[in-house]
Amino acid sequence: MRALKTATLLLMGVTLALFSAAAFSLRDGRGAPRRQLVAYVKRARTLSLMGVGTFLISSAGAAYLFSRAKREYRDESRRNLEGLIEGARDDLRKKSG
Repeated sequence: MRALKTATLLLMGVTLALFSAAAFSLRDGRGAPRRQLVAYVKRARTLSLMGVGTFLISSAGAAYLFSRAKREYRDESRRNLEGLIEGARDDLRKKSG
C-alpha cells in the first residue's frame, strides 16, 4: 500500500512538473497590471511548493520502502544462515554418533 502511495506521489510530481509550464505562462510581464503580476507570483509559488513537497514526500516514502526491504532481506539472510548452520550441525552429529 505504501508503495502505491509513493508511486502515486511521484507520478503527481512529474505531472505537476510537466504541466506547470502552462500555469506559469505569462506572455509579457512588462506593462501588466500589478494585480496580474501578484496573481502570477502566487500561482508560481504555490505550484513550486507543491512540486517540491510532492517530491520530498515521495522520496521519504521511497527511502522508507528501501530500508524496509533491506531489513527484510537481512532478516531472511540471517534465518537462512541459521538454518544452514543447524543443518551442518545435524549432519556432523549423524556422522559422529
